[in-house]
Amino acid sequence: MSSKEKKLKFAIIGSAKTDNTRDLIEEIRSRGHLASTFSAKDIFFDSSAGVSSIKEKIGSFDIFLLRTGHDEYQKEIRMLARDLLDSKKIVVDDVLGREYINGKMSQALLFSKHDIPHPKTFLASSFASYKKIIEKMGFPIIIKPDIGKRGIGIKKFESSRSALIFLKKNERGFILQEYLPADGDIRVFIVGNKVVGTMKRYIIKGDYRSNVSLGAKTEKIQSNSIIDKIALKAIKAVGFEIAGVDLIHYNNKYYVIEVNEGPQWQGFKKTTGVNPAKYIVEYAIKKYNVYRGNRLRKQ
Repeated sequence: MSSKEKKLKFAIIGSAKTDNTRDLIEEIRSRGHLASTFSAKDIFFDSSAGVSSIKEKIGSFDIFLLRTGHDEYQKEIRMLARDLLDSKKIVVDDVLGREYINGKMSQALLFSKHDIPHPKTFLASSFASYKKIIEKMGFPIIIKPDIGKRGIGIKKFESSRSALIFLKKNERGFILQEYLPADGDIRVFIVGNKVVGTMKRYIIKGDYRSNVSLGAKTEKIQSNSIIDKIALKAIKAVGFEIAGVDLIHYNNKYYVIEVNEGPQWQGFKKTTGVNPAKYIVEYAIKKYNVYRGNRLRKQ
C-alpha cells in the first residue's frame, strides 16, 4: 500500500474460526489494511438507528465481505446488506441486499430464462403436486434440499415408489432433479466476473456425490472457452460477485448444476494452488476505489 492510499477497514461477516476467514484476514493485512470479524449473532437492528453490533460500530467500516453462504441467519444478513447498501457502503456480495430469492429452484428458473443448460428441476409444496411431477420424470432422480450445502440431504431414488415414500414425509423444501450420470463435476471459481481457477471433483466410490467435504478426489484441470462462457453466464444470471459454479459434462454437453454463493475454498486451494482470498480482497478494494472515484467526480 502506498503512502497516499487510505488504510481500509474490512468487516468479514461470518465465522472467525474457519480457514477461509483466516485466508481473507491474512490477505487484507498483507496489503496494509485492517480486518475484523463479526458473527451474525453480533449484529442487531434498531428501527430508528439502523444496524448496530455488540462489538465495534458497523458504520466505521469501509468494505463488508458477507461470508455467510446458507447461514441460518440469512434473513438478518439480507437486512444487514440492504441497510449497508442504503448507507453507500461497499458490500460483497451485494446481491444479498437486493431483490434476490435464495434456493436452487430460483436458480433453475433463472437458468431457463437465460438459456443456460441445466438438469430439469421441479419444486412443489404438497404431496399431490409431487405426485403429478413424478409422473413426468424418468428414473433415477435426485432429490435434494432447495437450500442446502456440502451435499447434505441429497438422495438418489431409483423408482417412483421410493421417491413418493420420501416425499410423503417431506412435502416442503425439496427439489426434484433429473439425474445426469457422470464421473464427477467441474467446479469453476469466479470472482468479479473473472475465472480464477477450475478443478474436477470425482464421484465418491459407492456414492453419487462429489463434494470435497465428503472425501471426493479432486484434480486441477485446464478450463476452456466453453466452460468459462457457461459458468460466467450462470453467475451473471443469478447476480453473484463471488461463487463456485458446478457443471457436469454429459452426452457431449455441459450442464450447470448450481451456483454456490459464499463458496468454501480450502479443497480448491489445495488442488489448484490458487488462493481465492487474494482475488476477493483485490476485487473488493477495486470496487471501493471505483465507487470513491465516482463520488469524487460528482462533487
